[in-house]
Amino acid sequence: MPEDTPDLTLPAPTDRNPDAFALIVHVWLLDTLDDLSAACGNFPADADRFVTFADTLSPEDRQRIADRFQGAQLVPVQNLGQDVGALMQLMDQVDLGRYGFVCKIHSKKGLKMPEAWRRMLLGGVLGSRRQVDQIIAGFRGDPQVMLAGARQLFLYGPAYLWKNADGIDGGTVLLSDQRDGDALPQRVTGFPATMSRERIPTTDTLTELEAARRRQRSRTVPKRRRVAVFASYSGDGVLPPQVQPYLEGLRPLVERIVVVCDNDLAPDQVARLSGLADHVITGRHGKYDFGSYKRGVAWARQTGWLDEADDLILCNDSCFGPVGSFAPMFERMEARHLDFWGATDGREFHPNLQSFFVVLGWHVFQSPVFRNFIEGISKQPNVQQVIMKYEIGLTKTLAGAGYSWGAMVENRLEGVHPLDPTYRNIVEHPITAMEMGLPLVKAKALRQTESNAEGTDRTLDWLRQHAPVVHRAALDDFTIARFQDVGRIGFSMIMPTHNRAWCISEAIGSALRQTHQNFELIIVDDGSDDDTFEVIQRAFGPQLDSGTIRYVGLAESCGVCAARNIGIAHARHDWITYLDSDNQLRPNFLTVMANAIIEQPQKDCFYGQIINRGTGLVVGCGFVRNDILRGNYIDLGVFAHRKSLIHRLGGFDPDLRRLVDWDLIIRLTAHQDPVFLPQVLLDYSDDEQGQSADRISVRESFLRAKVAVHSKHSPRPTVSTAILSYNHQEFIVEAIESGLEQRGNYTHEILLADDGSSDGTARIMARYAARYPNRIRNISTGGNFGVSANYQHCVREAAGNHIAILEGDDYWTDPDKNARQADFLASRGPPGPPAAGAGHADRPPDRPRCRAGGDPARHAGHDEPRHAAGTAERPPEGRAAAAQRRGRGRAPAAGPDPQGGRGAAPSAGRPTPGVPVQHLVAGQRTGPRSGPSGPAPLIAPSHPAAARPGEGA
Repeated sequence: MPEDTPDLTLPAPTDRNPDAFALIVHVWLLDTLDDLSAACGNFPADADRFVTFADTLSPEDRQRIADRFQGAQLVPVQNLGQDVGALMQLMDQVDLGRYGFVCKIHSKKGLKMPEAWRRMLLGGVLGSRRQVDQIIAGFRGDPQVMLAGARQLFLYGPAYLWKNADGIDGGTVLLSDQRDGDALPQRVTGFPATMSRERIPTTDTLTELEAARRRQRSRTVPKRRRVAVFASYSGDGVLPPQVQPYLEGLRPLVERIVVVCDNDLAPDQVARLSGLADHVITGRHGKYDFGSYKRGVAWARQTGWLDEADDLILCNDSCFGPVGSFAPMFERMEARHLDFWGATDGREFHPNLQSFFVVLGWHVFQSPVFRNFIEGISKQPNVQQVIMKYEIGLTKTLAGAGYSWGAMVENRLEGVHPLDPTYRNIVEHPITAMEMGLPLVKAKALRQTESNAEGTDRTLDWLRQHAPVVHRAALDDFTIARFQDVGRIGFSMIMPTHNRAWCISEAIGSALRQTHQNFELIIVDDGSDDDTFEVIQRAFGPQLDSGTIRYVGLAESCGVCAARNIGIAHARHDWITYLDSDNQLRPNFLTVMANAIIEQPQKDCFYGQIINRGTGLVVGCGFVRNDILRGNYIDLGVFAHRKSLIHRLGGFDPDLRRLVDWDLIIRLTAHQDPVFLPQVLLDYSDDEQGQSADRISVRESFLRAKVAVHSKHSPRPTVSTAILSYNHQEFIVEAIESGLEQRGNYTHEILLADDGSSDGTARIMARYAARYPNRIRNISTGGNFGVSANYQHCVREAAGNHIAILEGDDYWTDPDKNARQADFLASRGPPGPPAAGAGHADRPPDRPRCRAGGDPARHAGHDEPRHAAGTAERPPEGRAAAAQRRGRGRAPAAGPDPQGGRGAAPSAGRPTPGVPVQHLVAGQRTGPRSGPSGPAPLIAPSHPAAARPGEGA
């Protein structure tokens, strides 16, 4: 090969490397070589470079290209399809798939402002070495990044770009604002949905950019005649730290500033405003910011300042800023020619401009509509009323008068469901908002965890990199500076699993995507017999090696409670959180929790909200102790607590089968109310992929678990009514209905226990259980085992502290029967163990006992009421008379026998004469007389429910 011929040898294909990148330059017009090579000087020299050019170029021209791009691979191509055609031909010759991303530029030169075009194209990706480094880091650090370039190209035009948007799923782009030559790339998520749908001609965009370049060179910004009213409040009379830098940033853009303080200021504090404010008004009025706006506007109007103004700005000290400069926001919004506009919009209650920064045109603030509105502002009882009446009311009033409006940062962010509240307030996502161009950050987003979904610590770090002046001002406030310690908060995340290989990877991935990185994930495999471990090892080997994921495999299943307790025992960090293997955490979960812990270090427990992706149901609300005892509204997946609480108060109760999280939360929050964080932090789906049949919520009875938890913690009594039956088809409906009619301040469950009836009794019971799943449990076994075995079965299944017995051919006439007896027993205190030969610990052994249907008055010396407490006796006048008296259906055909039984022959489900009968007093568990010759007691003392092995997470 001659010495003057460039080397055209192409590299051999290699395997893909997601961190590798390359530069591709298409040279068509040689007079742009200087611009192209200068821009490429900002690209890392050790990266692969490819230069395409027309195959018709002479050897001399090829050498010129080689000299400018030394070390690059030169690839001649045919003159087809402009720069895109050159790229396609390069792809035919070079395996570009081995690179994680590439940078492509070309010699742009057309009829419409070619130099401006080229500056914008090159400045979007190769404007400086710092810019290039950030773009490379962005691609390497986030697989969702899809492109980088000039902001003006991809957000505001040209219009033909958004014709392709409908077929593209949302991604992340890195865009550099070309109005500021020193601007670094900013992340914009949800692209291309975030593109503006305005038709902005390319020449308009280029003209605006060229004007911005000229202004930047001269460091001057042409000012409209603007008057600003700035509202401030300080409880101690000292100017908040954000006021001075805010006014310093606003001062070059306005002619007049009126500062209105809703408090008194000391002379030295007023002096701090010298040169920043043209007039300062102080004094408490208590009408919030709109009261200050009213005072300031009245002063400006009285002095004639508004007569000379083009714009009126209403702003306040609820923000730190400016981030960069206010100038780009004014330039952009004034180009839209709106009647009034704001920095952001809101949609929590009604579409409106958020009132911390609003600009009104001359014809608006001089209108009677605005005058009547601002002069009508009065004191409101709370800030919520101020928002509804004045912040939302301002937009509604002016828009209703026909004025056009819009926002610099329009909130187009969407949650996982239309009812998802996550993105209803854009300022609660300050990093996202600033990357979208907002030059302000709300002060409460830096002081209050619940007002910052992205974390104060991360927001401060962003400000340190992009707005050091604002960052320094924020750190002057101790309540903000303390969030610099968030990184030291460590979490141990406990994930039990059992045969969840099909879904566990997504749950683990949601843990590893946490923006707070000081955590470990402890996976306790509860005896899985699928390939759970192999799935984890294959997908997350590096995290297992580093210790971020710790795998604890159990040889056999011991249940979800024991698995979680084992995980806690392995925890290395001070704070515990939980993740089930079929749920997905949001990336900000640990960040929000860590910031909340720093904000309220004296608290032991914190919790947030969850959302059902399918229905949009959001679960989680403010904590009220009585409410949590009635029912659980705290999901374990968004609950964090100190590990030390487990040592003090105990872990998960392995004797419970379901609602184990509710039981734990009740115990861990008994000594101190937890902190509620009103943010959705976990996404949940029901019956996802049809794989939920192994969930505890499907396998185990909710009613039993609820009664069991109430029995442990609720101050109210818990009663289990057991209805036993055998061939009671004609009577069972009335028995069940009388149980359902029981009322009172206690937790009640009804147990239906059929002893293998041969008539339709079992079918009737099944229908009732299906109709009332939150009140009735059908515990029938399907076989005939006799009355004693059926009684024992009921006692084992009962979750209440008291048991009431009702036989299937009896019914209760008093709907308050259980309530009165439960109250009576509560007043007597807990029962002691029954003495030998005694039917009840509280009744003397010589007191005669009665069978169901017997008459206590027949026993000598017995002065108890005719219907003994706790018995399931029928009224003495018989069921027929009782049914007619109560209006319940027709009377049964067969009359009562002398003992009050049915005319039917005795069966295994009915007691027979001479056999001791179980006697209950409002559920106090007693047995038949016991002794050397008597049977063992049928009912044992209160017992915990048996643990079920093999519990899935």
